[in-house]
Amino acid sequence: MASIQLVIVPTPLPFRFDRNLQDVSRIHISGLTGHTFVDKVAANARHVEDRELVTIQGEVDRVYVDVQTPEIRVDDGVGGGYVVRKTGVRDTVVWNIGAEKARTMADMGDNDWPHYICVEVGSVGELVLLGRGETWTGGQTITAL
Repeated sequence: MASIQLVIVPTPLPFRFDRNLQDVSRIHISGLTGHTFVDKVAANARHVEDRELVTIQGEVDRVYVDVQTPEIRVDDGVGGGYVVRKTGVRDTVVWNIGAEKARTMADMGDNDWPHYICVEVGSVGELVLLGRGETWTGGQTITAL
């Protein structure tokens, strides 16, 4: 039997899941209405999401803070998509690198940015710090539609 040592370093990183799409401009994300988000593209400006269906038209990097919605639904615009359900985590990240920054990433082709979206959960706005003997459980369940 093999043994594994798990070392966790506290960082503000979410649980990562990128989804391949036909066209990111066709997607609709629901479950974020009324939640405050930090817009990392716009110098960390804070806004409240007023749209029922969030759409993507280029670079986006948002942290929706303290999202109490139990699930976030991503409709891919062509009859599919997925649902993200979270447990023990507070925040939801919506990210697409956009055309300009895609050219600077070694692991992404110049024309790949319109074909993916990253909607992920995590405790990004506030780290979860544990003392000796304390436990924390967090996660996400992704269901394809």
